[in-house]
Amino acid sequence: MTDVGKESQLEQIAKLSAELDQLKYQLLIQNVLLDDFFNNSPIGYLNLNEKGNIQKANVTLLDWLGYTRKELNAYSEFRKLVGENYIQAFDLGFESILKGGTTNNLEVSLRKKDDNFLDVYLSGKIVSAPGEEILIRFTVMDVSEKKLIQKDLAQKSKEILSQNMMMRKDLTLAARIQNSMLPHKESQKFISTLYLPLDKVGGDFFDILHFKDKNKIGIFISDVAGHGVASAFITAIIKSALHQMSEEILNDPSQLLTIL
Repeated sequence: MTDVGKESQLEQIAKLSAELDQLKYQLLIQNVLLDDFFNNSPIGYLNLNEKGNIQKANVTLLDWLGYTRKELNAYSEFRKLVGENYIQAFDLGFESILKGGTTNNLEVSLRKKDDNFLDVYLSGKIVSAPGEEILIRFTVMDVSEKKLIQKDLAQKSKEILSQNMMMRKDLTLAARIQNSMLPHKESQKFISTLYLPLDKVGGDFFDILHFKDKNKIGIFISDVAGHGVASAFITAIIKSALHQMSEEILNDPSQLLTIL
């Protein structure tokens, strides 16, 4: 081989070596970026082997739980971190993953370093290639704030339900009181009436006015604007006012309405 041929071959080797170094650098950058994404994602990530032992956890999850990597790895079996009430559900989900399935938003609580619990959703699946050692990755969503909101809403709903029950009882009592203000059927032998308010109580009101002259009877009908408790309250005032009227006033509709 001539000197020229040797130089050409060396140049090609040097060029290939430079290209290989560039590829290695690009791969290194990609790995750094992937590792940064894994560790600093707003979502927790957790890797387990087929026995459920902790292989790796990202910084986000460590911060949520308050552990260092060494402290978390000391637990070895991730199942030990799961709250007692959720262990059965976790075991079923993990078994499903080992059979090739997935878990989506599995609700569990995880023990923190301070012995409090963090409410999370776990979504997991096998990420290793066929033939390789089984590696299961879980994404971990912190739902503790959501749970607090749900708890607060449940408490408020309970309070509203209790208040509604009290209001219904009050309205039922008010309806009984209002019905008691209406004329009794025994006192109106030749008159039939039917009272059906829009609500439990209302502003419609009627009364039968009696006089010393047995051949004379008065019928009083009123309709207070609106309906409900406020209108029913006005009808109670009207009923009270009517009972305080003398027969002379009751016998004069114009004077009666003026006084009312």
